[in-house]
Amino acid sequence: VRIVSDLSLWNIGVAGEGKTLEEAFQRLSVATERVRAFLLKKEFPLESVELGPIRTSTFYVRDAKGNETREVIGHELSRAFSIKSTDVEKVSKAAGEVTELLQGGAQVVSQPPSFVYTKLADLKIQMLGEATANARQRAELIAQESKCRIGAVKDARAGVLQITPPWSTEVSGGGMNDTSSIEKDVMSVVHLTVAIKSD
Repeated sequence: VRIVSDLSLWNIGVAGEGKTLEEAFQRLSVATERVRAFLLKKEFPLESVELGPIRTSTFYVRDAKGNETREVIGHELSRAFSIKSTDVEKVSKAAGEVTELLQGGAQVVSQPPSFVYTKLADLKIQMLGEATANARQRAELIAQESKCRIGAVKDARAGVLQITPPWSTEVSGGGMNDTSSIEKDVMSVVHLTVAIKSD
């Protein structure tokens, strides 16, 4: 079954470095405002954007043996924007245009967006029903060719779902769960054990 993702999750990290905390904070603030302006320009509503806490890293001078001393040579402050949106096409387009921020000199790291399908539980039930019916039809066809007929189902086992990019043939014993593509293919496998009776 071909599905289309209905939710996107995207993280953009910003940072600022400086010899002092004040200098690092000033640069972080500039980068933060540039990302906020970028998201506003791309028409992301405020409720879809969350700004995380500031993380602090301190760098120290190392001695001749490579050991850290107590002498501070700089600081880095960082934080992350988390964007959650049902407009997956808008997120995909904006993620491809994030280089605008790099050209402006902001220290920004954009993670690839994750695209997910939130109605997977309902789809799984539907697909397992269809796969079971398909498996029985195949068993009946094989039985007819063998001059037999099928009896009761002795055992039914549902395999894991394989969620892959369109046209992919990759599978995994634990199941695939692609989040890189907006459109995805979902495959469900059911194993039936049925009784065979000769005519």
